[in-house]
Amino acid sequence: MLNPKVMEKLTSGRFLFTLAAILVFTVLSIQKVLPLDKVQEVILIVIYAYFTRNRSEEKNGGPK
Repeated sequence: MLNPKVMEKLTSGRFLFTLAAILVFTVLSIQKVLPLDKVQEVILIVIYAYFTRNRSEEKNGGPK
């Protein structure tokens, strides 16, 4: 069984949004709707924003 804290993070809105954004842009790239290099940039920005926001919240004591 997974730790309750891990389950909370996996079901958080921010995590689910990050996964959804990655999935959408990946599908659009595979279907050649968007160019691969632009999709890669967007996915990296989304992932970067997800991980940097988590760290800044931990330093400040939680979400604002």
